Parts: sequence; structure tokens; C-alpha cells
Amino acid sequence: MSQTPFFTVAIPTYNRAELLRQAITGLLNQTFRDFELLIADNCSEDHTPEVVKSFDDPRIRYVRHDENRGAVANFEYTFEQARTPYFVAHQDDDLLCGDFLERAHAGLASDSQAVIFATTFWRGSAASGYSAELAAGCVDPTLGNLVAGEPRLIDGPRLATRFLYSAPIIFPTLAVRCDVLREAYNHGWTENIGGDYITTVRILLQGKCSYDPRIGGVWRVNNDNLSYQYWKPERNAISGRMYHRLVEELDAAGVEWAAALREDLAGFDSGQLMSLARRWVRSDAPNSMIRLIRELLVSTNKRSGLWLWRRMISRIGLRGATKIMRA
Repeated sequence: MSQTPFFTVAIPTYNRAELLRQAITGLLNQTFRDFELLIADNCSEDHTPEVVKSFDDPRIRYVRHDENRGAVANFEYTFEQARTPYFVAHQDDDLLCGDFLERAHAGLASDSQAVIFATTFWRGSAASGYSAELAAGCVDPTLGNLVAGEPRLIDGPRLATRFLYSAPIIFPTLAVRCDVLREAYNHGWTENIGGDYITTVRILLQGKCSYDPRIGGVWRVNNDNLSYQYWKPERNAISGRMYHRLVEELDAAGVEWAAALREDLAGFDSGQLMSLARRWVRSDAPNSMIRLIRELLVSTNKRSGLWLWRRMISRIGLRGATKIMRA
């Protein structure tokens, strides 16, 4: 590790000692070695301190809080303490591929326009299996960079619009410029979930994304994931507030998000559009989004208006279908 490492890799952790052991082991075996590993222990009650002490590596900086600050405050602490140009947030139950940092360094160091580096990722669990989804627009039309495994520089604001219907990029397979992250995080969002989407969108609005289509890591889904601590109606309500905030951010940046969204969703079939409409309606998304999905549902309908109305009722419910038609 150099005197000023290229990356701070931060692991905020709480009571996941054995998963943390796996995460640390994977990081210390990275092919790119110029990074500091900051572990912020949120006053764990298990054997987390002993696990960390079992690793004798000068790159590790371990901080144990005197009390549990909460998940969001602990995450904030990690990037406030970062002393490097670039930052990687690594949850204690996630894993990175062994060459992730090497690829991130290459992608970020080769182009000053890139404020963020991202890759595809595995998502799932050992019980359900893992799947990966390539973010729309992140490969060239001929799939050249996909089969070659080469990064592609993508317009950040264009990628940001895709957060209105998907999670195209996500931690841990992101590396971000620290100065841009600190500025982007100053958004005042108070919910425990959704802030990562808002932060990432605000980062993307500041420049370009170097996107590598190869798998970069694993996002493990389990019952301890923060979003699963909420009842579904609560998650829907928070999602709705998040959609409103994302539209505000895109509007403030002058992004023509509706046109971009219309272009993306033009490739959806009627079933996919109906599923998206149900999600937006249940989360009380902005009327501008509801009107757009109505327009697309009508334009893709090859049958009568009555047939579409009945299908919306069967898929979304009478209340949801009425909301779509009145938006």
C-alpha cells in the first residue's frame, strides 16, 4: 500500500462476524493492492473484534464505535473518514471478484470524465441461486464490448434515468470519486432505505460512468437486508417518496428523463409494462410517470380499449387502473 492509496474500501458492519471474515479475506486477496480497508464496527455484540484482529495486514483500519449509531450513520462515517481519491462501499455480507479493484483502477484512471466505475453483479442467495442482469444501454449495439469484456464510457445522466424503473448499478460493484460522493450525499434524505439510489443518481449527474459488463461481485440477498426490515406497504411508501425525489433531481439537472424513459420502455412488452405500472401505482409514483406508462400501455395495446381496461383491473386492481386512467 502506498502512502496515499488509490481506494478506500469501507465495510460498515454489525453482528456478522463470519460473513465479515469472508468479505475481508476476499478483499485482501485482490489483485490490485493499493487500497486501505476501513472497517467500521457499529458496536457489534458478537466476536467481530476477534475476527478483525485475526488478520495481520497493514491495510486494515479498524474502528469500533462505543454505541450503535444506526446503519446509515455508520455508512456516513466511512466515507467521511476516507483519505483516498476513490471510495468503494462494501457491505459485510457482500463479496467482490478478485480483480474488481484492478478493473476499477483501470477504468477510472484512464478517463478523467469518469466519476464512477460500475460492473454487472450476481444477486441472490445460496438457496434461491444467483442471477445477473446487464444494465440497459451499457453495451454497444454490436455487443462488441460485452464479448470483449471491455469497459464502456456511458453518459451519467442518461444512466441515472434508469433508476426510475430498475437498479442498473449498485454497491458493492461501484467505485466513486470521494469528492463527488461527499457532495452527492448531501441530499437530506432521512429514510434508512432509498438513499443509495438517490446518492448514485446525484453522482451520475456529475459526469460519466465507466461500465464494465463483466461480473464484479455478489450482492447477497437475505432476511437481514435492511429493506426487508420493513413491511411491504412501508417499502412501497418509501419507494414512492424516492421516485418523487429522483424526478426532482433529474428535473433540477435539466435531464429530459421522460423522453429517455419512453425510449427505454419502448422495448418492453405489454406484460412488462403492466408489471411496471403496478409497481408505480402501488408506490404512488409521480403523475408524470403514471401518465407516461398509460401512454405506453395504450400505444402497445392491439385490442380494444375495453380489453385493456379489464386487463389493467385484473393485473393492477380497480383502484390502480382508475388511477392510471385519471392521471
